[in-house]
Amino acid sequence: MLGDYRDVYHYLAAGLGAVLLAIPWRESLAFTNGVIEEDEGPSHGGHEVSIVGFENELWDESDRAYLIVANSHGRRWGKEGFSLVSPHLVDQWGARADTLMVGLSDLDIYHSRQHAGGPRDRTQTDG
Repeated sequence: MLGDYRDVYHYLAAGLGAVLLAIPWRESLAFTNGVIEEDEGPSHGGHEVSIVGFENELWDESDRAYLIVANSHGRRWGKEGFSLVSPHLVDQWGARADTLMVGLSDLDIYHSRQHAGGPRDRTQTDG
């Protein structure tokens, strides 16, 4: 399981596949304009989406890239079936007991690549 934004970002950057995100479905997720900043409102049951990549044009105040989410609701949801999600929200999801983030790859190299330095990103500091 992946626990936070950093885990998800490194998994995606390593090219190992998408990340399954199982979350409570809330109103703020249903009517997105293509960018999801908050996860608010009452739960309407569970849902799964996939985090499939990261956006190099949109960064948060900590210089972290927004992530790209694909949804099974089709092209009517978000922008053509995709939405960007804020790094802060990914961290919130990772801390909640009602959310699950799992890499969708059976490759056995993620752990060793991550601890061997892994890909550099804008959230790493030298030292």
